[in-house]
Amino acid sequence: MSSMPRHTGHMLHICIAASIAALAPAHAQPLPGEEPACFDKEATLVGTEDADRLKGTERADVIAGLGGDDTIRGLGGNDALCGGPGLDVVNGAGGADLIAGDEGSDLLIGGDGDDRLRGGAGIDFAEPNAGDDFVEGGPGFDGISLGSARRGVYVNLRKGIARGDGRDRVAGVSDIEGSRFDDRLVGPYGEGQILALDGDDRLVGGSHDGIFIPGPGDDVVIGGRGGGDLIAFPFAEAAVVVDLRAGRARGEGRDSISRLDDVVGTDRADRIFGDPGRNRLFGAPGFDVLRGRGGRDEAGYLFDNTRVSADLERGRAVSSGTDELYSIEDLSGSLRPDTLSGDDRRNRLVGLAGADVLEGRDGRDELDGGDGPDQAFGAGGADRVRGGAGEDVVGAGPGDDMLFGGEGADELDGNAGSDTADGGPDLDSCVNVEEQQNCEVPIYARSGPLALGLRPGIPAWIGSRPLRLLWWLRLTR
Repeated sequence: MSSMPRHTGHMLHICIAASIAALAPAHAQPLPGEEPACFDKEATLVGTEDADRLKGTERADVIAGLGGDDTIRGLGGNDALCGGPGLDVVNGAGGADLIAGDEGSDLLIGGDGDDRLRGGAGIDFAEPNAGDDFVEGGPGFDGISLGSARRGVYVNLRKGIARGDGRDRVAGVSDIEGSRFDDRLVGPYGEGQILALDGDDRLVGGSHDGIFIPGPGDDVVIGGRGGGDLIAFPFAEAAVVVDLRAGRARGEGRDSISRLDDVVGTDRADRIFGDPGRNRLFGAPGFDVLRGRGGRDEAGYLFDNTRVSADLERGRAVSSGTDELYSIEDLSGSLRPDTLSGDDRRNRLVGLAGADVLEGRDGRDELDGGDGPDQAFGAGGADRVRGGAGEDVVGAGPGDDMLFGGEGADELDGNAGSDTADGGPDLDSCVNVEEQQNCEVPIYARSGPLALGLRPGIPAWIGSRPLRLLWWLRLTR
């Protein structure tokens, strides 16, 4: 995650799986022989299925964009403006306007009048501007932006109100972008994101899984009571020091933070400290210090743009920088080929995307290669090892292990112990296991490896591939 100029008109959205009840569409694609309409009004200006630029008049216009990524502007008059399927920008300008998106992620902009802005399917953003407006979200995560407000704003999605440049009503919206002044921003009952700009702001989350992005100034950030809330600093121009136990963050200001579980740092040398609970700490690019402080804590590298080599036994992770890891039990990689190694405690290693190599070492570990052709080896302990999507090599050491291949043609080897294996939906091979299912390609039985010319004790899936042999010898040293 790299530093970038602070967002000024649209909201930065980090997508989380959820759903919001759908609202009735403002218009639909016309059937053959029907005239296009917008808010049940016959259109006076109609676009095409391509990307159009449609501009109204000073009178009351009815504009239907239809397909394509359209730009629609109403000018004066009390207009009805509707986008269509595609990524549309719909701007009411003057007058008391009816403004709607449709399928796709749209930007809906009100003017100085009392406007109604309605999202559709997709991630939509509404900028109501001045006037007493009504903002309705649609299915998915939709946001309201008050970045152009000329004074501090109060937004409370639980109560469905936004005060600042008018007295707005809000429904079906999950995300907030504040103003450049001192704001009070309260999220929904469920999941949502709150982005502060300048000023000393107060950010209060919903029930759980919220995302908070404070800005320059001395902010107060309060997460939900259900857990899973994350604070991130994607626009910070200096390194940050975040201490969840002490309840403070320093870098963009002197922030007071509480009821937060996860942290995303900057692309500089951050210092991030957890609390006694379960934390996920993402240093992002840079030379970071990540300290877990009790509980089961994870160092994550989703926001790094280079491959990661992380070793909990050595307490170090190398990617675009070198991180120091303390009291960390779990690792999650980047979207590139990573190497993740545990220690003698119970670890959870998740490769995400890329051709990853996971090594559990001792302890009762859980390994998940994720997407891509992965190599995952449980080593000691009773482990759960999952290859994920792709053609994976899944192995275990002494102990009663459970092996899962996932999608793709996988090779599973239980080694010693009483092991079970499930190859998954494709043609998989399973060896040295006592119980198995979905294992269609036999290789050899534990009692007869010499029949294939293999040295006793060397799994058959190594075959004639030297890199597999070196990898296996290193893991079983």
